Amino acid sequence: MPNTTINATEANWLSQQICHAYESTNPPLGKLTGTISIYEKVGFFMQHRIEATNYLLEYYHLLAESAWKFYLRKNGVESGRADALAKRYGQALSPNSLRKLIFDRPRQVDNQVSFQEDFIHACYVFLLKDRLAVLPQFTKLQEPSNSPMIRTINPYAALLNLANDDTVDIFQSLPGFSLQPLMPNNEADPRKEDLVFGGDHAALNRDNLEPSNLTITSKVQAVIQWQDGNWVIENQSELQTTMVQVTRPMVLKHGDIIVMGNRKFRVLLE
Repeated sequence: MPNTTINATEANWLSQQICHAYESTNPPLGKLTGTISIYEKVGFFMQHRIEATNYLLEYYHLLAESAWKFYLRKNGVESGRADALAKRYGQALSPNSLRKLIFDRPRQVDNQVSFQEDFIHACYVFLLKDRLAVLPQFTKLQEPSNSPMIRTINPYAALLNLANDDTVDIFQSLPGFSLQPLMPNNEADPRKEDLVFGGDHAALNRDNLEPSNLTITSKVQAVIQWQDGNWVIENQSELQTTMVQVTRPMVLKHGDIIVMGNRKFRVLLE
C-alpha cells in the first residue's frame, strides 16, 4: 500500500481533531498518553464509527466532485460495496500509526511525516471532512514578518513536490492518466470505457481493471505514480507479469528483463 507524506500542520490538525472527538465522548474514554494500549482503544473507537456503512455514505455525499470521490464511486460506494470499503478503512487505523500521529506528532512546522494512504483517508472519513477542502490551510506560506509579501502555493503542488518560489494557480488540477482497454488486435475495445485515474499514483489490480480477468492479481498488480514530471510504472505482482510492450525505441539498463514470446532474457551491459 502506498504512503502519503503530510506536513506537520496537517498532522497536528488531524491529531487535535481526533483527540477532541475521543476525549469528548460521554462518558469520557480517558486521556491520551504514550501507552500503545490507549491507541488500541482509540483505533477501536474510530473503527466502530467508520465501519458503519451509513457513515461512509454520509462522508461520500459531503465530498465535492474530485478524483477521490470518483475513486470511491468506482470502487462501489454507490453500488452495494460500501461495506467492504468501510471495513478496509476501519482496518487501516493501526494503533502504531495513531500513536505516531497523536503522541509522536511533529512539532516543527517544516517537518513532514509519512503514513499509509488508507490511514490518512480513514482519519478524514472518521472526521467527516473533505481533505481537498481543508488542504489549503495546511499549505499556505507566509514571508517573515519583516516582509510585506504573502504568497500562496498550489495546495496539490506541495504534495507532488511541484511547488516553486512563484505564486501558482491554486486551482491547478492534479495529474491524471487513463487506460484504454484493447482487443487482441490492439484496437480499442468498443464494449469497454476508458479507465480514468486521478491523483499522483494509482494501485492497479483486478478489481479496478477488469474484475472478471483472473490473470490480473486481486492484490496489487502494478503501481503507476507521478515522479519528476513523468508517470512511472512499478511491478507489484509476485509472478512478475507486468509488461510494457515495446512500440518505440526504449533505453535499456543493465539488469533489465525483456520478454520475447514465452522466453525471458536479462540484459547484461558491459
